[in-house]
Amino acid sequence: LQSLRLPDLPDYRFTLRSALQAQPECAQQQLKARLVVDDGQTQRIAIEQIATAELTPFALDLSDLRGRDFSLLYEVESAEPLKCGAVLWVNPRIEFSLDSTQAARN
Repeated sequence: LQSLRLPDLPDYRFTLRSALQAQPECAQQQLKARLVVDDGQTQRIAIEQIATAELTPFALDLSDLRGRDFSLLYEVESAEPLKCGAVLWVNPRIEFSLDSTQAARN
């Protein structure tokens, strides 16, 4: 969980990438990655997609939250135990990561 206030960031539009670590046993593993925005009153799913071993860029616009406190929650679902880590980046300054020691929701 990471809380952010947009004026602290250099811009309001982000490019995110999700990827599994480049290990042979990771190639077939699929995760459902979900990024949830919580402003204290409501939660909304900003992005939901299948993450695979390929780098998958996708865009997120949080400009409607300018000047307000909010939290970004990164959730991952996997049908099987995680064999390797998954990482989601938001801009260069913020990183969400999930490693194989953390439990995934089925």
